[in-house]
Amino acid sequence: MMACFTKKTPVEFIDSAVYYANEQSTQTLILEKQKQFKNNYKLIKDQYVNVKGIWYEISPGTNEASVSISRGKEYKGNIKIPEEIIVKSKTYKVSRINDHAFANCLKMKTVELPASITKIGDQAFYGCKNLENIQIADSVTSIGEEAFRYCMSLVK
Repeated sequence: MMACFTKKTPVEFIDSAVYYANEQSTQTLILEKQKQFKNNYKLIKDQYVNVKGIWYEISPGTNEASVSISRGKEYKGNIKIPEEIIVKSKTYKVSRINDHAFANCLKMKTVELPASITKIGDQAFYGCKNLENIQIADSVTSIGEEAFRYCMSLVK
């Protein structure tokens, strides 16, 4: 697939992959998966933020945030998601766990989700083989497909 662009421009974002045009002479449209580069969040200015080691996708129009895929560093240990985060003096309610947010985080042991979470995305915890415990509030009304698939150590 070929396309011409005059500068590096984000074209389309789909799940954990980003399509963008590079500045090479042929201006080829390239697909790079999230794990192949650490700083793809820079392609969408201010949409992704890191607060205390957790990545969030923020939606300024709704004042909501969702836990996002880590940007080049695996989540590990005991994770506690807050009900809200503050970014540039603005408060965002943490309302969901995005698709693949914690997928294949092999060093993660426990997760505590706040009452503000209403949705857990598809394959959100897929392949977290050492995840032993997750606390899910009654506020969660939707759990995506294969959200906990291959979580072999999960007991609660």
